[in-house]
Amino acid sequence: MSAGTAEEGSAPKTSGTDNNGFTPPSDDTELHTAVNSGDADHVRTLLDQPGVDVNAKGDGNFTPLHLAVINNDVSIVKLLLQRDADIYAEGADHVSPWRLSQAAHCSLQILQMILKAAVDLRGDVVDSNLGASSPSKAVPAADCAWAVMEVAKSGGSQSAEKLRSLLEIGGDVILTQRDSRGRTVLHHAVANQEALQFLLKSGRATDLIEAADEDGCTALHLAAEGGYTHSVSFLLVVGANREAADKTGQTSLHKSAGRGHYNVVETILSSGSTTDDDTVLVDDTRDADDVTRRLVNTLDRQGRKPLHMAAENGQEKIVRFLLEKNTSINKTRDGRSPLHLATESGSAETVETLISAHRQSMTWTDKQGDTPLHAAARRNHAHLIPLLLKENVGLASKENKQGLNALDVAIDERSKDAAAAMGKHELWDTFLTYPQTKRGKDQKPQMYRMIKDMPDAAMNFIDRMVVEHKEESEDNSDVGRVWKYDFMYLYTRDPRDSPLEAMIWYKRWQCLEHHVVVKFLKCNWQRFGVYTFMAYLLLYVIFMAILTATVAIDASDTTYFETHPSLTVTFDGTCHIVCFNTIAVMLMSMGYMVKEVYQIYQKRLHYFGWRNLLQWVLYLSAFLYSLPVSTPLDSWKTEAATVATIFGWLNFAMYLQRVPVFETDVYIYILLIGKIFKSLIRTILVFLLYLLAFTTCFYYLASKADIPDSTAAGFSGFSSFSSSFFTTLGMVMGELNIQFFLDRQKHSGVTLVLLVFFIFLMNIVIINLLIALTLDAVDIRDVRARAAFNRRIHQAEHMLDKASGFWSAFADRARVLTWMDTNQPSCMDKTRQFLDITEDETEMERAEKSPPEEQEDVRRRLEDMETALKTVSLQLKSMGVMLAQQSKAAPVQRH
Repeated sequence: MSAGTAEEGSAPKTSGTDNNGFTPPSDDTELHTAVNSGDADHVRTLLDQPGVDVNAKGDGNFTPLHLAVINNDVSIVKLLLQRDADIYAEGADHVSPWRLSQAAHCSLQILQMILKAAVDLRGDVVDSNLGASSPSKAVPAADCAWAVMEVAKSGGSQSAEKLRSLLEIGGDVILTQRDSRGRTVLHHAVANQEALQFLLKSGRATDLIEAADEDGCTALHLAAEGGYTHSVSFLLVVGANREAADKTGQTSLHKSAGRGHYNVVETILSSGSTTDDDTVLVDDTRDADDVTRRLVNTLDRQGRKPLHMAAENGQEKIVRFLLEKNTSINKTRDGRSPLHLATESGSAETVETLISAHRQSMTWTDKQGDTPLHAAARRNHAHLIPLLLKENVGLASKENKQGLNALDVAIDERSKDAAAAMGKHELWDTFLTYPQTKRGKDQKPQMYRMIKDMPDAAMNFIDRMVVEHKEESEDNSDVGRVWKYDFMYLYTRDPRDSPLEAMIWYKRWQCLEHHVVVKFLKCNWQRFGVYTFMAYLLLYVIFMAILTATVAIDASDTTYFETHPSLTVTFDGTCHIVCFNTIAVMLMSMGYMVKEVYQIYQKRLHYFGWRNLLQWVLYLSAFLYSLPVSTPLDSWKTEAATVATIFGWLNFAMYLQRVPVFETDVYIYILLIGKIFKSLIRTILVFLLYLLAFTTCFYYLASKADIPDSTAAGFSGFSSFSSSFFTTLGMVMGELNIQFFLDRQKHSGVTLVLLVFFIFLMNIVIINLLIALTLDAVDIRDVRARAAFNRRIHQAEHMLDKASGFWSAFADRARVLTWMDTNQPSCMDKTRQFLDITEDETEMERAEKSPPEEQEDVRRRLEDMETALKTVSLQLKSMGVMLAQQSKAAPVQRH
């Protein structure tokens, strides 16, 4: 085959097939294929043919020599080199056979053959740049140096012989060459013990022991950083300087301690130890202790010792070893101690070791004023919180230079686990600052920020706000159990910073349902909230009574505004009442609007909601209705009166939800109305289709009916299609106009059948369908629980509204900071039991039990259920045994 041609269908090992067995086109020649197959005789036959290109490039720009070197085939490499194969031909990634021969997998024979080929080409490879006649075929000294470095780093088991072969050709001068990072062959040899020992024992690389790369690292630095214990030991034997520092001021001990190489650390700090051939590692054993002391206390440019490096990476074993070597504990240039760094690493063992060695560092602060506790909070290392507080309780309240304690840092960094650990700790109240204190990124109190960003952590703090006290009692009963509630951290002067506001605004309902919060709302509602609420409710009832009376009187006297164009008060009885009511409605609606504007100023975005929108519609329409007659808005008064009246009473129903006596019933009614609307929307299409069908039929029957003139006026509801539609809609609601169908002089059976069908379909089926859909979506237990839950929301909103402004002084005086609760029923509880007031009240009282009692109740119920299930299981087994016995005893019926 001629050179440059490819054998069809053949593929070398470097080529592959797809999943379907299809072989893609290949650039390999037949010679490539023969080399890949390892058939030396076939290769020799092809090379003997005229015109065969021994340097032809195939897939990946590889020549046959590339493939032979990669396959480590000595015989084929020899054949190709005899035919002047190019050892410098570049293939993929600019890799030549020359460079491939220095890889670890390549045998010594192939490297020697290629080196001989290089010598035959130029004679002296290193001097090839000095006037060579064929510079394209010359091997630069840098390439020889690169080959030595490559073999020294990964030359395999024959690396020493390979290095010897390279040095015989290139000379010792190539050892002075450096790579792009300024590293010598000795730097690369630290990973290859055989190569390192050859270079040092031969004496050729002795001058390179203290040679530093561009970072100032010697071979000992790299060996220590890589964890090559044997290389470190041998370098120390030949006199490597243990105290040599790189450009950052770090010694080999810094490198090994930071990487966690304990054996290397131990080797570097060994005093007077010997190798297997009894060679002393330290020249002067008398100075060993001084050298060790200097090494463990050497500072880098950032003020870090090897202890800092080990602590930063959580290397507890090395930390303990360095402490045993009497290293001193100091701060770095940025003020961080080893305990700071160990805390940031999250290693509990390292933290415990450092605390045991130097307890004072627990209170040390860095440049930002952070203690190790701050660092644990910042890195969300919750398991370190108890360790750091074990013997120094003052750390919980210690603040950094930004005025933040550890809890503030955890909240800012969203360290949920760390914040939760602080809430579970016995010093939880030390972490919490005064409720009025605003700090952190949000400039909000701590409880507000936790409820907003990490409600689970907030729950842990709220859990600690109730403490059980057990008092002595003669019969050891539960009568003496007392629960003390601490509500101080749930208060704020500004309602916008209140934890209750965060629970409502960010919908943290699990916090609002917490038994401590429930007790807090109950106590403050009884002390303050109920009185302000009843006062507002009474005022609102007066407002609605005046508004309703005004609208009623205005409806009975339609000429009032024409005869009294201004708000003049006369002594006529009717006029006096109407004018007084109008003035009262106007003043009260203005007062309510001023209150709403003040709430907008207080709550900002938290104000806007559908309830407040409903109130604005009410007050604006009432104000518009009460304006003088002579205003340009006179034509709007009728609509304004209608809107004010309907929205006023709807809002009154919302008020009744907050009254404990009516909350459940009113809430059920409102919920049912909402469910009916939702059910109607789901069935509106079918409902309208039936309604239009009956409307058309009734309209047609009415137009063709023979009705006497005396009775025609009574059936005007079907005189047009639109009136027929609304009349039919009224019939659906129960206003059946049956007389219209019965009074016809001529009527057919079809008409009566249509009427009966309408009654059954529209009045019975459709209406009951809506009721069924509504009741199916309503769970009474769920409604009762939701009613109690909504009551708490309303109570919280009401108390937040009244916590500032006119009522703030009363709210402060009625504030309940602590509450003592016992298991003995109060007089009110006994009265409720006697009167048997609503079942949901007792359920709510049951829900407000203390956590241990609630857990005990759940445990008892589970035990009862388990006992009942076991009993049922035994009964079923016994019944099964009895049935089996009866089946065996029963005689077999034969036919």
